[in-house]
Amino acid sequence: MSTLKTAYRSGRKTAPGINGFTLLEVMVSISIISIVFVTLFKMQSGTVDLAAASKFQTMAPGLANRVLATLEGDLLDEAESRGDFEKPFQGMRWQTRVSDVPLADILDFLGPQTEDRFKKIEVMISGPEGGQTYTLTTWRQIRE
Repeated sequence: MSTLKTAYRSGRKTAPGINGFTLLEVMVSISIISIVFVTLFKMQSGTVDLAAASKFQTMAPGLANRVLATLEGDLLDEAESRGDFEKPFQGMRWQTRVSDVPLADILDFLGPQTEDRFKKIEVMISGPEGGQTYTLTTWRQIRE
């Protein structure tokens, strides 16, 4: 029994039969653990946010090209349109704007008949919460 007591003994002077940590030691260790946990939780939530943003930035260009492909058949008039995607892209929205492009600066080079033949097309894709947006802007020449 005496060997067990000597193994537990530290250099501190305490009352006989009382062993353990002081309140200060316990508070310091809890503080250190809480700082580590807060850091880990913040890092984990940042990773989840990055994964969601990466998923949107990966899907949005393909969805914008899909909308653009369906729109290219009817570019003669200026128009705005909008809609929602179906499964598996529910919650994501698209909006398009087709407008004439004045080409006064390069009209001499292209010829006078080309002024009404260029259209500016803007396709905007917005995420489910509306916080993320992707815009594709392109110009097309209308061929008759």
